[in-house]
Amino acid sequence: MLSPLQELRQRAKRLEGDYHSWPAQGWGIELEIGDFLWGLVRGFRPGLVLESGTGIGISARFLGQACQENRHGRVITFEPDQEMASRAERRLRRLPVKVQAGNTLNWTGPDPDFVFLDSFPGEVRRAEMNRWLAAGVLLAVHDAHRYELPPGLEFPTLRGMWLGRGAG
Repeated sequence: MLSPLQELRQRAKRLEGDYHSWPAQGWGIELEIGDFLWGLVRGFRPGLVLESGTGIGISARFLGQACQENRHGRVITFEPDQEMASRAERRLRRLPVKVQAGNTLNWTGPDPDFVFLDSFPGEVRRAEMNRWLAAGVLLAVHDAHRYELPPGLEFPTLRGMWLGRGAG
């Protein structure tokens, strides 16, 4: 019998292939980033996670599965493309994840404990980074090689990953 993480990794692998981003569409996380996000949420135990750039929901599944296994926390994920958001909603319906339109600049609730940014276009991503770095929340940025970020942990994955916290 497979553990929930093993099942999740198998599903993601069928969608993504072996540890690669989706070459046809140019979006999505690498599988090792999914593993990283799952482990971070399992260990950090955030009450509220915001994600920008849901796509079809692969990273949100890793985040939501970790919250479910923690029996603590929830994920609000933002996607500007309604068709993608609908696909993600179906995929995420059994997890503590809610899909919303737009990006994290639309968030008006309490400050999150953790924010994962994997969205486009670049000017929106920069505004999101500035907002969450100013708030001092734990922030992870996928495709980090595209941006100038303050000192933090940098991971040399296929498309780059950065983890840090702003001054707040």
